[in-house]
Amino acid sequence: MKYTIKLKALVALTVISLFTVLSSLTNNNMGLLGAANVTIPANQEFVLGEYQKSGYRARLINKSDLGFEVLVVDKITNERTQGFGLDGKGSATVHIRKNEKVLLKNTNDEDILVKVKLMTEVQGMRYQELGAYEKSEE
Repeated sequence: MKYTIKLKALVALTVISLFTVLSSLTNNNMGLLGAANVTIPANQEFVLGEYQKSGYRARLINKSDLGFEVLVVDKITNERTQGFGLDGKGSATVHIRKNEKVLLKNTNDEDILVKVKLMTEVQGMRYQELGAYEKSEE
């Protein structure tokens, strides 16, 4: 009986801890640290580091056969500071300064899967309409 109560308490604590971790990964006001698989829907953009206050580095691994565009944009002027295409099954490391954010642009008619690896916690992630970056430049 005594061991059953301890086991139930341990299971409850584990479930609460797992829920806390999953909640922090899905809340866009929270940060991401480590690695996550990000599905970018067809004709959408994924914004990374929108609220980040320090520089960081992101390792991008394209798990899809389709390529996508990577843009690094100044948060204040909205000017592009870096950019390149990442082919299907390709990978790259991007260095982002504190005043920049990253846009992963899926211009394909199919969803893509990207593994994002971060060595520091990064704040601010969301999806947006494809072309929202260009519209905000006007």
